[in-house]
Amino acid sequence: MMGSFTPAFDQALARIRAEDAAPAPSDARVRLVTTELDHAAPTLVDSDLADLPPAHRAFARRMLTVAEHIDALYAQQSGMTALAARVQTTDPASQALFRRNWGPRCLGALTEHEAACSALDGAPRQPVDVYPAALQSSDGFCHALEQRFDATALLSPFTVVRGRAARSRPFRTRRRTRRRCGRWRASCARRRMR
Repeated sequence: MMGSFTPAFDQALARIRAEDAAPAPSDARVRLVTTELDHAAPTLVDSDLADLPPAHRAFARRMLTVAEHIDALYAQQSGMTALAARVQTTDPASQALFRRNWGPRCLGALTEHEAACSALDGAPRQPVDVYPAALQSSDGFCHALEQRFDATALLSPFTVVRGRAARSRPFRTRRRTRRRCGRWRASCARRRMR
């Protein structure tokens, strides 16, 4: 039996065609975002695992869950989660750019040097999670860290810096705390019960 497209597909296709036929946006930022998106080719990898043994399918499901966790950690580390709520829900192009580029900046060859090309108005700098956002707001924040007596600890790749006094802690401690408090609470509880 041949498959068929769902009504949701028809609606999505109609929206894509309407967007394609619409005139260019009048807002310069949105026009740059559209240019960025138009010069990329999305790829969908769809695998049918129905014929695999149950253990293999379970393994694939588990690996997809692991990939989601890795993506969530990367989004947190790269500062994406700190800015996500600021992307306009009524601007699908900016939402797509933000998702695809793991943040607001344009990264395409034609647009990466355009200061206004951003998923967010004002093209804010994307803070990373290992340092407090307030500390990163200064242009010379890296230089200021380098001048401190504890620079080696603050700039170590496996630490996270927190607090007004900018104290470093081992990265694994920060992640352990986040897991206990975050969406992985149930799996952590199961591990402790074993």
